[in-house]
Amino acid sequence: MSFNEIFKQPAYTLLRKAISEHIAPLTLVIGSGVSKPAGLPDWHGLRRLVQLHLDNLRDAKWDENPKFDDIKFRNTKGLDDYWSFFESARELLTAATFNGLVRNSLDVPHDVSSTSYSRLFNLTPRGVVTLNLDRLAGEAFSRSNQGEYILPIYGFELSRKWQVITDERPFLVYIHGHISDSETWVITKYQLNKLRETKAHDLFLS
Repeated sequence: MSFNEIFKQPAYTLLRKAISEHIAPLTLVIGSGVSKPAGLPDWHGLRRLVQLHLDNLRDAKWDENPKFDDIKFRNTKGLDDYWSFFESARELLTAATFNGLVRNSLDVPHDVSSTSYSRLFNLTPRGVVTLNLDRLAGEAFSRSNQGEYILPIYGFELSRKWQVITDERPFLVYIHGHISDSETWVITKYQLNKLRETKAHDLFLS
């Protein structure tokens, strides 16, 4: 089903009616598919880009040393779990190179907007939780609230900024961090486990 077909479904019409009648406040949880129309890769596409850089690095090491043992590169390529793949790739590429690659892949020019987000936010959600690192959700959500600044909350900040979520105001959660600050990212297995260990994360999901 394409993104535009979602808006033609009876369930979408019923949901919009319920929201317009204020039956319940709406929180949208957004994945990477909504950012694809703006030219950004989804989870699978990002993995392909990282794998390409791993292959190039492995080939360069082979050129330097024909006896180079590429077992770590082969093991990484064979990982089915994306969290484990990105963790191993980060180690092989070094943190600086890996972070730069992710940032270049997911950042967008400041004049790029996404119609997909605008249409979603016509539902006037009170809260938005984005699983993406890119800034499209936040900027579109701010525009839908007449440009009002909405304090972003990152996954590791849930306990410190819990009051922002419970207030009767719009809230925006970058549960896996924001592209501009790699310290907020949750993209590797270690980072995911660290986030899951926090009580605020469990409470938020519940």
